[in-house]
Amino acid sequence: MNLVSRTRILLIICLITTVGCTPKVIKMDQATQESLSKVHQMTAIHYESNDFEVPHHYLKYMFGVISAAIATGVAHSEAEDVVARFHLQDPIMQVKEGFLSKFSQKFSNVKLSQISEAFTDDDINELKDGFGNQKVFDFQTVSWGIVRAKHDFSTPPAFQTGRNVKYSARARLLDVNEEKVLWQGVCDLLDEVNFGEAHLEESVPDSKENFLKKKFETLANRCIHELIKQFSDTEMPT
Repeated sequence: MNLVSRTRILLIICLITTVGCTPKVIKMDQATQESLSKVHQMTAIHYESNDFEVPHHYLKYMFGVISAAIATGVAHSEAEDVVARFHLQDPIMQVKEGFLSKFSQKFSNVKLSQISEAFTDDDINELKDGFGNQKVFDFQTVSWGIVRAKHDFSTPPAFQTGRNVKYSARARLLDVNEEKVLWQGVCDLLDEVNFGEAHLEESVPDSKENFLKKKFETLANRCIHELIKQFSDTEMPT
């Protein structure tokens, strides 16, 4: 099994188990980074948004597995409501554009083409026909939403009031023709300020102080910074 397949399986397992794991950083070797100064054309793409996450409804914890499906449905409805009320958007476009802007400052020789339509499948085999010999940057949100600030096993999860905003994303540099991941960067971030459910419900999202939207913008900027740092950190030759 090649590296691409292992990475893809790991991501699928993470999404299924929803335990908050993220893909691992894959450093670029120095020779590959130096070769980018000779590249003339690259393409950047992104993938469709993952569902916004909110903590599961208390029914799941009060009545057990039988109510899990009901709880999941309620949580999905609550998540859609939060996204609509606070005018939230998956931060991946902000991450993509911010990263590429920094990249272009260092590699001005590279002409970057961005595809605005979101892709659905991140399998390199599926990208091969469309991009030929080009190197491709791709960007994907792994997870985003609201999570409990800490685990307090003495209190049922539904009654824990502390909340954080989270954002996790992955960026890759792909050699599509060789079906190879040349570099993979990840960010896995939490907002540092807790807020309770009452704060969330009492907020006025249409005001100038749309605190939840600003939190995701802040996390996206932090993610850009981390990805650029990881992109510059090449693997030492052996």
